[in-house]
Amino acid sequence: MESSNVTTDSSLSTTFKVWWASLPFMYRSLAALMVSIYLIGLLIVPLPILEICTWPAAGIGRWYTWLISAFVHNNLTHIMMNMISFYAIGPAYERKVGSLALLLQSLLFAFYVGALQYGLSATLDPLLARFANGFQIPQLSNSCGVGFSGVLFALWGIRSYEPGAATTTETVFFIQTSSKMAPWLSLIVIQFLVPNASFFGHLLGLVLGILYTLGWISFLFPHGSTVCSLVSLGIFGPLKSSSAYIL
Repeated sequence: MESSNVTTDSSLSTTFKVWWASLPFMYRSLAALMVSIYLIGLLIVPLPILEICTWPAAGIGRWYTWLISAFVHNNLTHIMMNMISFYAIGPAYERKVGSLALLLQSLLFAFYVGALQYGLSATLDPLLARFANGFQIPQLSNSCGVGFSGVLFALWGIRSYEPGAATTTETVFFIQTSSKMAPWLSLIVIQFLVPNASFFGHLLGLVLGILYTLGWISFLFPHGSTVCSLVSLGIFGPLKSSSAYIL
């Protein structure tokens, strides 16, 4: 019996190593980073979520949180759902655009989503307060958001505008729909299932991804020649030596 258990454990370990080695470099790195951050907060040092989250009410002085908050998750369900979604989108997208491009786009989408949340709250909160007529309306500036969902919705928005997306189908929460409509359906269903999810963070990510695909905000992202120049820098030498790194 012991020999059988050892053989099974060895087989599972080998299967995992083969599967992990088959994944593109940057997807593996980003996924490992986010899982590691979550485990550190869970098992070693609790993370100061209020100091890390995208919190518009804290002011523009916390601009750095627009970026770092994307890589922090506040519970097991949160990170599991995001890692499952990232696995569904990330590897294929990295193989299409390259490892460094995936990294740069992830960082920039995270930053832009946070910046737009700040700008949206500064614009809408005064208007909502003005027309509330005594009703208690939650202020956008009081939301405190963390997680990679904004980036994931941006990548999903890009995928939804790929050729053939209107005629291919995806299953979202047991509902079959076209690949073009899938992120929009997910946006609505998630909000019903998880009312405290960041609706505007998800929506802004999705809209940014679509605008990027349409070329309307391409000037906000490095072009192919710029990415190639960055790849040629010496600091990326060790990365390029990895068989999982995609140019």
